[in-house]
Amino acid sequence: METMENTESTAQTMPIPEIFEPPGVELLKNPDFSEGLKNWRQYAKCNPELVAGAQGGQNSVLVTEMSANWAVVCQDLTKPLNDCGKGTYYFGASVKTGGGAAKIMVVVHYRDDTGRNWVTSDYVGIDDKSFTYIDKTAIIDWSGDKTTEVDIYLSLEKPFEGGIIIDSMTFRHVSEMTEVEGLYRPDVALRNESPLVGVIRWDAWIGDGEGGVGQVVNRSLSPEKYHFRMPWFSKIVGPNEVFIDGATQELADKETQFAKTYGIDYFAILHYDDGMSFARKAYLNSLYRNGIKWCVVFGCGTIANDYDARSYYVKEFKKPYYQKTADGRPVIYIFQVEPWIKEGLDVIRSECEREGIPEPYVIGMNFDIPKAAMIAAELGLQGVSLYTGGSPSPGCPYSAVMESDEAKWRGMKKTGAQFVPQITTGWDKRPRYDNPNPWEPDYEDFKNQYSEQATPEQIAQSIENAFKFNDENKERTVFNSVIVYAWNENDEGGWIVPTYFELRDSGKPLRLDAIREMLKSRRAAYSDIAGLEAKTREAIENLAVAGVFGNIEGELFEPQKEVGAAEFAAYFVRSVGYWAEIGNYGLGAYDEAIAIAGALGLDIEAGDPSITYSKAVRIAADMAKAAGETKQLAEFSEDGSNAAGGEKLTRASAALLVHQLTQAIFDLPKTVPPA
Repeated sequence: METMENTESTAQTMPIPEIFEPPGVELLKNPDFSEGLKNWRQYAKCNPELVAGAQGGQNSVLVTEMSANWAVVCQDLTKPLNDCGKGTYYFGASVKTGGGAAKIMVVVHYRDDTGRNWVTSDYVGIDDKSFTYIDKTAIIDWSGDKTTEVDIYLSLEKPFEGGIIIDSMTFRHVSEMTEVEGLYRPDVALRNESPLVGVIRWDAWIGDGEGGVGQVVNRSLSPEKYHFRMPWFSKIVGPNEVFIDGATQELADKETQFAKTYGIDYFAILHYDDGMSFARKAYLNSLYRNGIKWCVVFGCGTIANDYDARSYYVKEFKKPYYQKTADGRPVIYIFQVEPWIKEGLDVIRSECEREGIPEPYVIGMNFDIPKAAMIAAELGLQGVSLYTGGSPSPGCPYSAVMESDEAKWRGMKKTGAQFVPQITTGWDKRPRYDNPNPWEPDYEDFKNQYSEQATPEQIAQSIENAFKFNDENKERTVFNSVIVYAWNENDEGGWIVPTYFELRDSGKPLRLDAIREMLKSRRAAYSDIAGLEAKTREAIENLAVAGVFGNIEGELFEPQKEVGAAEFAAYFVRSVGYWAEIGNYGLGAYDEAIAIAGALGLDIEAGDPSITYSKAVRIAADMAKAAGETKQLAEFSEDGSNAAGGEKLTRASAALLVHQLTQAIFDLPKTVPPA
């Protein structure tokens, strides 16, 4: 179910204290069932019957023979909701089970011009011993003049045979407030107009590495029916056994280049101190770390309690390859943000101020979107987002996941907060049902937590839809990014990392390739390259998607324009991702390339208005050698003997050469999976 707009949720054991007075004006008719089931109907097939012994009214309702999690009694609220209008509402229920324990939430569902929407409480545990009171204060807003098909009902977390007893329900209009107050309101002029693609990394594919998590996730994907999910560096040991270990510098370097080549702008890497920290450390040790940026995803405990980690990241915020906003603020995501991190967050802010670093741009993730907005207002965060949207129902098509994600984006918008739309590339936890892991002991329902697999084109379309949503809401998307779940949550169902079978059978990473093709319409829409040779045009488009032409804006590429040493060096450095400690961050593309070359001991003649093909090859070969590149570029270093060697380099020929050089170094996308 979808949480759309709310402010806080509580659970109280009945009876409710006499001093408790729900806010607002009651809109339900017969809320305590004192008139039996008048005004109530079945939401799905079930058996409702009145029972005695109620605490909040003359009757309670026992619901049994439930055909679905939400097969309970409901009430139509279409007229009262439209009469009261958009605003803040309070709703709740007093409920217990007919036997056993379960988790349940209160749901308000409605339709508007954008489709179906849900407003929910948190899931709350109930049993058969006493009534539990569940409530929620929510901002309910909608698109268009009116809302339709409004219902209030209850929904269990998973199928339950014990039946439930409902003592009373409530739905009340509190005020006309439609946005959370006290949220961050940035200057829209600071908006990054080019949308960024961030992707979450959960780096558990570490084989036998420290912590044991690698062994656990290896077991998850060992059954042959799950082998199609394996990351590209996996090894098939037997029909039902795999070994997946990506914890080498070489593999980490290629992962970075895969992401860079196919248009990913930054990794959002979860913080760990054990073996799962390898990917972050390998990225920071990589010769190619300038190819793609990164930022941290903190857990609340790290912010609150880990002084060493906080200090470590403050130092990283200074680096040019750490992801920042257009005005230079380092970006932080916080997983399942909670109010109790305030003191730790203030420490980070203070240390940044002491180091001369702009205040971080902090994005609070929470599956309860309005809760994230309320916490954002309380803690002074800059935005809200989600880690993943999950699956709206067991076995649903991926199109339903897309629809559910988009409903969540609308929910973020309606809170009034700055937001980063999440892209759920899939949700299928059945591997963790077949092979339970130690950190999720309550795994029984994983057999129901899945959606059908997405096509590569659907994933690309989902990202494009988020771009359009950001474009339509510029005042709420100043950071202008999407966050993709995930790079490598393969056993949980969300990934865009190349897979073993993609590369073996297709010779390319299908999901990444679809994303790159989609990005071409935004990043490579040059009107003057259509007449070029196909391989040259493809090189230009691919490099544009990868952000190589940082100095070329607008629709004209000017393919015949001559290229000088600095421009070529900039393209080469930006494509490969070489980085050296140059001590002066924030340089432009050309100056950065020259500075990096200087740090590598080379002297590029920045004033050269044009160079030959041969000289460009020598520049690339010399930079690669000085950087410590092990891949030889001999096939490109024929100098004058090459037919094109003496020709002046143009932007078109420079793009083709840089593209070929990058492919020669990284062998992408034709990397052969390990035997």
